Amino acid sequence: MNRPNAASIAFGLAALLAAALLAYPIRHGAPYLDDFVFLTLGRHLEQPMALLTQDSLGAFFFRPLVMFLWWVSVRILGIDPGAHAMLNIALHAANGVLLFALMRRLRISPAPAAAVALAFIVHPAGFSTAAWLSDRFDLFATLFGLLALLAAQAFLQRPGIARLAGLLAWLAAALLSKELAFAFVAAALLMLAWPGS
Repeated sequence: MNRPNAASIAFGLAALLAAALLAYPIRHGAPYLDDFVFLTLGRHLEQPMALLTQDSLGAFFFRPLVMFLWWVSVRILGIDPGAHAMLNIALHAANGVLLFALMRRLRISPAPAAAVALAFIVHPAGFSTAAWLSDRFDLFATLFGLLALLAAQAFLQRPGIARLAGLLAWLAAALLSKELAFAFVAAALLMLAWPGS
């Protein structure tokens, strides 16, 4: 197993510091609009498996995996919006770390990879997604999508059934999280179609 080098450790510390600084002002935030729906659903629903099989809200979207994960997070964290905000920030920071890992796997040198990943973490467009509890769908779709791209890269380096199954599982998880995952499907297909690019 490869040990992390100094650049990776420095990036990890910088990502942790950035996430902590971003989390500080929203630690006492209040739920807003849809947040109440997801917190209440997680608090009162006794049959969580229904979240995986049907449209539980009667809405125009079907995002079963994150609906189920909302239920799990409410059962663990309760309905404290600050705790859920910290979970969102942790997911956002994890996405930044996965972006860094993907760029390193694509042989981008540490400094530019770290700069892009840190910009992703602190940019207002990305941070605002983490700051609104209900945008957890985007956070999980991005998390699973980046894991799918990492799996695609691993498959290209050493093809095998297990690696292909991992790639497909991460893509399925992303697609069951939010529609933005179709972008990750396209990116994975491009990676597989032009592996040297």
